[in-house]
Amino acid sequence: MTARRGAVILLMVAAAIYAGLALPARRAAAEAGDEYRRARERRREAFGRLARIERQDAARQRAAASVTASPASTQPGSALVALRRSVLASLEGSGASNVHLAVHAGRRPVAATLQLSAQAPFLEAVRLAGHVARPGTGIVLQSVRFTPNAADVSFELNGVTVEAAR
Repeated sequence: MTARRGAVILLMVAAAIYAGLALPARRAAAEAGDEYRRARERRREAFGRLARIERQDAARQRAAASVTASPASTQPGSALVALRRSVLASLEGSGASNVHLAVHAGRRPVAATLQLSAQAPFLEAVRLAGHVARPGTGIVLQSVRFTPNAADVSFELNGVTVEAAR
């Protein structure tokens, strides 16, 4: 056997090993890399969905806590009195004028409805609207409307309180 023939045989054996082992291993590594990237993307999406669900759950828990923290007694009308007192306490020292407040009993699951209108400087009106429906009052805002006037703003606020789950 000559050196040339031995070199050709070794070259053919090396090509067969490369084609039989290295190329499939390279394809498998590329496929594994692609699968890893897909899994990593699915993981990112799952964490994004989990974070969104956790934020929604935290918001629901805060809302439930404010509803259960709303002052309601077993006496008829006590929820209305407590709601009226809470809103009046919010109005105290606010500088709002032409205040009209109406609190009515609601139908289940609504314990009471609230309608408030007043006039105040814009920043005070916004602060007052936020203070009326602050956490712990149990008030859920349905609508707030601001209407500019010559010197200040008229605002109307509508909200409800919800009965606590029994």
